[in-house]
Amino acid sequence: MRTTSNPTTIPSHQAGDECLKQLAQVLQRAAQRPADLVARYGGEEFVIILPHTDTQGAIAVAKHIRQLLADLALPHRSVPQQHVTLSMGIATGVPQPQRFSSALIAAADHALYQAKTSGRDTYYVADDGAIALPNLNPQTETQDDPQA
Repeated sequence: MRTTSNPTTIPSHQAGDECLKQLAQVLQRAAQRPADLVARYGGEEFVIILPHTDTQGAIAVAKHIRQLLADLALPHRSVPQQHVTLSMGIATGVPQPQRFSSALIAAADHALYQAKTSGRDTYYVADDGAIALPNLNPQTETQDDPQA
């Protein structure tokens, strides 16, 4: 799961850092299992790795994050009367030889982009087909086919 906020629009650098710390705490509270991992992935982006979690489980975590953040009601300093929200991109998959971590990250990135363009305070789930890479050697498919 990839998340993003826009705390960089907060006027003070220190206030933006504090906002990111509070966001990280929210994410950590939502990722409750010992193997779950929350990490900062870039300037204002985080990644949450949820081992052994299917799409519905990841959506449940995303909804829990939204609720925790809404309860916290962090003020959005550049937009009066609004609170900080997150856009989230979700990609899930079972590790298989034809699936690569870079494809999973790319799918989560694409889903995050879709969430950002859909509006604030939302998540988007990547199509599972976006994660599996095509067979890079088509001849291996026909070698096992007795009719080929």
